Amino acid sequence: MMFCDALRLLRVVRPLEEYRYVGFGHWQFVDFELMRRQLGIRSMVSIERDTLNQDRFEENNPFAEIELVFGDSSEVLPDLDMGPPTVAWLDYTARLNAVALSDLRLLAHGLPAGSVVAATFNCHPGKEDQRLDALRLAVGDDVVPGDLSEEDLDWRGLPRVQRRILAEQLAAAAHPRDPSARIQQFMFLRYAETAPMMFWAALIVDETVEELLRQARLSSLEQFRDGDELLEITVPWLSTREVIALNEQIRAGQVPEAKGLERKDCGAYARLHRWYPPVPLPF
Repeated sequence: MMFCDALRLLRVVRPLEEYRYVGFGHWQFVDFELMRRQLGIRSMVSIERDTLNQDRFEENNPFAEIELVFGDSSEVLPDLDMGPPTVAWLDYTARLNAVALSDLRLLAHGLPAGSVVAATFNCHPGKEDQRLDALRLAVGDDVVPGDLSEEDLDWRGLPRVQRRILAEQLAAAAHPRDPSARIQQFMFLRYAETAPMMFWAALIVDETVEELLRQARLSSLEQFRDGDELLEITVPWLSTREVIALNEQIRAGQVPEAKGLERKDCGAYARLHRWYPPVPLPF
């Protein structure tokens, strides 16, 4: 929802309906549902590496316009038509690695200006005293910045290091374009599922969309992050009754609280409530 909220501002660049969405749908297709219902994007490509369960993906495909392409992203993306303006969200489950970097560099070099490149990565730091070696093995010695140390790759540092590598590598891929392009980061956040994860998103910007981008005013967004300071997302587990009670207090301009809930959980909900899935009021 935060990502969709930011993408709405791209209407000043071109109508959102002209964009194509590329992602890893899995059999739930949650992000595809959001892109259609929130933004009106109809042209979609879902890359599915699980080639053994094609029937399940086809059965759960929510929209006829979604093109299912089976295979690893490294096999599929080189054949992707780079002509259409695109929102690409590659939702990886592992830490940053050479294959993912190759995928994203390809998009940064080939997609038209005004396109969006986003990615999700695991940011668990791994075993102490092995983190720098693991990073070098994953992305390649020539990619790892020379000033990094083991201490830079702890719980707090690894998301920032992965962001730095992403930004540097995609900038290098975009610069040789004609006209030359740059990568404008607009989101960088960390959240937790079964593992700590980071989300990063950026626009491909060249002289043809530079002025239009200024009109978009992305920096006005609460979730806007264009540097290495991340937005920490903590989503509390709440009952329907608790959500309704907290919403009523927020609407009344009160500091939300609920019996049995810790203050930090109430505060976390207050910060995120406008993106929280809507909870219906009882009849």
